[in-house]
Amino acid sequence: MLVVAAVTSARRITTLRLGRWAIVPIAAGALPVGVLIVAAGTLPLTEAAVLPIG
Repeated sequence: MLVVAAVTSARRITTLRLGRWAIVPIAAGALPVGVLIVAAGTLPLTEAAVLPIG
């Protein structure tokens, strides 16, 4: 989901290759929260919990 959000944002910001830097602010907000959720034990690190299986 992080990659999809970054690609969507990059396309909205610019058509240049500099748009790939859009992942930095998105990851800066999402990754620490993900680490905290895993560290707190709210999300177990099992395949069924991490991968969306529909």
